[in-house]
Amino acid sequence: MTLLFADFMSDTKSSAVLYNLGKETGPKNHSKSVMTITANGRTLLEKLDVATKLGSSRAFQRRFIIEVKDGIGIALKFQALHGSTFLNGVKLRKVY
Repeated sequence: MTLLFADFMSDTKSSAVLYNLGKETGPKNHSKSVMTITANGRTLLEKLDVATKLGSSRAFQRRFIIEVKDGIGIALKFQALHGSTFLNGVKLRKVY
């Protein structure tokens, strides 16, 4: 499983981007997002702060191997430590 992140809502200054469909440009008034993410009870990312790690409007991804047993599936849990949580995308690939 690969989790995809890009913090477009942080207070970090950034220039306007072409694909921004909102009316506002420049810095936004949003709080910093710090979160912990777990999958099937296992902590994947602890105290994740995308904007501080990479800056605003930059993307990154993290890959994890998650074992699914008895057809239960994958349960992702997002815990907000500051601000709100977000996830831009997820890639799933079955490994035999």
